[in-house]
Amino acid sequence: MIVENLKTLRSVKAHIIKGQQTVDIDASQIKKGDLIRILPGETIPCDGEVVAGTTRVDESMFTGDSLPQLKAKGETLTGGSMNQDGAVTVHATQTGETGFLEQFIQLVEKAVESCSKAVRWHRIRGLFGLLTVSALATAGFLIFKPATSPVSFAVLIIPTALPGLIACIVLPKLLRIALDQTIRQGILLKDASLFSLLAKMKTLFFDKTGTLTKGEFVFSQLLLEQGVNQETLLSAVFSLEASSSHPLAQGMKTHPWHLEIPKYKVKNFQSHPGLGLCGTINEPGSREHFVVVGNMRFLKRFQMQISRAMRERAEELEMMGETVLVCGWDGLARGIMSFVDTFRTDVKPMLDQLTKLHIKPIMITGDHGQEIAHLTYAHGLNQIYERCLPEEKINKIKKAREGGKIAGMVGSLLDESPVLAASDIGMIIGSGTRKISGVAVSFPGEKFSKLTTLLIYSRKTARTMKTIVWAGIVYHAVIQTFSFLGYLNPVFIVGVSLAAGFFPAVYPLRLKKPLTDLSLSASSPKQDSKKPMPLPGTSLPSHRRASALPR
Repeated sequence: MIVENLKTLRSVKAHIIKGQQTVDIDASQIKKGDLIRILPGETIPCDGEVVAGTTRVDESMFTGDSLPQLKAKGETLTGGSMNQDGAVTVHATQTGETGFLEQFIQLVEKAVESCSKAVRWHRIRGLFGLLTVSALATAGFLIFKPATSPVSFAVLIIPTALPGLIACIVLPKLLRIALDQTIRQGILLKDASLFSLLAKMKTLFFDKTGTLTKGEFVFSQLLLEQGVNQETLLSAVFSLEASSSHPLAQGMKTHPWHLEIPKYKVKNFQSHPGLGLCGTINEPGSREHFVVVGNMRFLKRFQMQISRAMRERAEELEMMGETVLVCGWDGLARGIMSFVDTFRTDVKPMLDQLTKLHIKPIMITGDHGQEIAHLTYAHGLNQIYERCLPEEKINKIKKAREGGKIAGMVGSLLDESPVLAASDIGMIIGSGTRKISGVAVSFPGEKFSKLTTLLIYSRKTARTMKTIVWAGIVYHAVIQTFSFLGYLNPVFIVGVSLAAGFFPAVYPLRLKKPLTDLSLSASSPKQDSKKPMPLPGTSLPSHRRASALPR
């Protein structure tokens, strides 16, 4: 099992830098803040940040992606991954139980421990079927063939139940094989029972930002109301974004003047998911301003007046697929900033695979419908819920689950936990080596093909469990029927039953077939992943000076 391989990573050695000397210690003795020297070919002993040097790191143990990741100064390394061709100095940030490796091992162990509980109902169903057949056979022999000796009767009944009993015994082993295969592909399931839920799932919700798109916003345009100073507006916006971790806040850093514009302290800062940011900014030499930055729906909550020209221009930008932020203070909207997001290149193949699997994809987002309408046509999304606040997303998901239907939700690190928790199966795509707890399924890698592979493999796993259980019941019933009619002798029954007992023991081994060989496995289009792909109807911006809205 892969969990045994993971545990061996706990015992690696670390080169701790102390002054001018290097001391070798066990990885378990590393303390937060230690400086560690990692040489080529060594296992990274703990989570840390590169402070000197450049290297390539193999994280395939966790992500399933064989392509090494380039790591330079300021980037994070994950404990348990393999340093390939460069020597680096690392500042330890997480050690022991708080490190990624330890959390990963604990989650894998819990998933393996859940195997016996996950097959409880399959076992009950199998044993009930065997007992039912045995009871009917017993009743038949007692009523119609009372002269049958107890020894002959036992030979006729007990051996034929053997394949079904073996099937019930090997079910946990079957799930352990399935878990081992998914972990090797960089797919982490919190519980083994998720295989059955995934196999039954018919509705799958997707968030947009950071899920269907890369969540990497690039500044496009800035438009101001007449008389508004560009530096004043940018200063207000940049001061608020400094307190936010949303991708749009990161996108503001792509503005060419981001470093030059002064930023001020913000009091009473508030972040409203799906709407925007607000807070009080005190610019030296000026009075305080309560500034609101977000969508038009958010500004209307604060009775901000938005001019007709600004509304029309914002709608035009949204129709082009750009994300629009409006900034206002003192009761008036002062200007708008727009950003271009980039699509994941494997969205279309993934949606095509979901169609083949008869799973209904639904996008649920807080964005305006005009901004995302092109997705319906370009990527095959037939249903979109637009302008949804987090509580509205939760209600939509709960409605899809009515009547016992299974609904999943795919999000990213940006999504609120309650929204993911509202679904039967909350999934995070592209979690990297950061967030692996709190969700049902985590994909540290960023390929949507992992999602479709998991769905296909879950159905294969569920079919395998049903096959060996029902095969045992059917075999028991058929042999009992023919023996009752006198077509089979006891010696033949014993021999055939012993041979049939190998079927449930061997058949689950089909799950060890590499997941990459699955026939419906999605593949990404051949395209340069380093080159950003703008939303349809847009082009990557050439940064220009802000323009004023017409009166």
